[in-house]
Amino acid sequence: MAFQSGFSLSQIGEFSFIIATLGVSLGVTGDFLYPIVVAVSVVTIFLTPYVIRLAEPAYGLATKILPQRVLTFLEDYARATGSTAAKDSERKQYFREVSQMVIVNGIMAIATCILGFGVLQPLAAKWIPGIWANVVTGVVMLIGLSPFLRAIAVKKSRGSQSFDALWAADSASHAQLLVATVIRYALALAFPFVILGRLFHLPVALSILLAPALGFVLVFNKWTKRSYKALEKTFQTNLRSRDMRAEYLGEKKPQYASSLMDKDLHLADFDVPPEVEWAGKELRELNFGQQYGVHVVSILRGKKRINIPKATDRLFPNDRIQVIGTDAGLESFGAAFPQPDTSLPEDLTSQEMVLRRMPLESGSPLLGKAIKDSGIRNHYHCLVAGIEKADGNLHIPDAQHPLEEGDTLWLVGQTQDLETLFAAASEKKR
Repeated sequence: MAFQSGFSLSQIGEFSFIIATLGVSLGVTGDFLYPIVVAVSVVTIFLTPYVIRLAEPAYGLATKILPQRVLTFLEDYARATGSTAAKDSERKQYFREVSQMVIVNGIMAIATCILGFGVLQPLAAKWIPGIWANVVTGVVMLIGLSPFLRAIAVKKSRGSQSFDALWAADSASHAQLLVATVIRYALALAFPFVILGRLFHLPVALSILLAPALGFVLVFNKWTKRSYKALEKTFQTNLRSRDMRAEYLGEKKPQYASSLMDKDLHLADFDVPPEVEWAGKELRELNFGQQYGVHVVSILRGKKRINIPKATDRLFPNDRIQVIGTDAGLESFGAAFPQPDTSLPEDLTSQEMVLRRMPLESGSPLLGKAIKDSGIRNHYHCLVAGIEKADGNLHIPDAQHPLEEGDTLWLVGQTQDLETLFAAASEKKR
């Protein structure tokens, strides 16, 4: 990568024309420099594609010439640089998620306080006498605040997967994580502190002592945890209902698909053609994992979605399967995956369905036979759509009822099959 980047910078660029012209006009450079700059620019522009192509051979030559100690140092440096960049990216992502979460829940907590002080407290003072109005207001406000305070203080903190992973992977982030945790607890405790001071006019020192106790009870009890999870689930469902529906129906890729790309894994959709030969087989029989290195993560069948299908689940025509694999695995699977056959028969007229009438006269070999025993469907591949009686009425055919003289059969089938049936009936009649 370094060789390719360096060789790509060999061209000095046409912007040098402007710089050279400006230098000559201001008297900073001599007149002789301008034609040199133009000539070098033209030459490098012409040679740049060839120079870039030489990057890989030059890298191979450098690895042969340079001492092993130098190569080892460069590899270790590149590995350390990449690791540092990855850790910085994880750290930034964690703090961005925590910041968004604290801001959202902080806004909800502030809104709860505004409603409590602006609406609930005046109503309570109107209907409840004395200090009990403030007590009721404070209790209701603290209960309403508890889910948001829990999110501000402890969600994605120590004990969560993201926090513990960052703590174990990057010792340089320990101080930042600790400071962020202290700030979050301080923000969460600020709300009980303000409520105690405003409703009960307690001294600051007493409020400072009571606020942590109230905060601990509100944040760490099981009811608050359940309430926050239910609230978060409802919020996420309402926020992402349209996206979740699109993901369920396969109209949009799941959220986790983007995370797979960092590990050279991808999610791809494949439609099972109607004429596929292995339709109805179980996944363990198809054995996609061993053959192509891909795995079926979901099966979409109409409006039904089967996530993480079992080995005994079967694939049927028109199923859509979502498959996880590497680029190479998905490419080989796609090449072997049967494609829909869109070709048509050369002679379409032979496949055309027509309707013809067959009167049953005296001597017809079909007289007295039930439709199911006549061979019209099984042998001649025709269908009795109706039976017209002598009175002119068309009746729905009964497979058990014997055919009678004077009946007229309304037959549907391909032209060739109907002609075969009529010919056979005429020969037997003679």
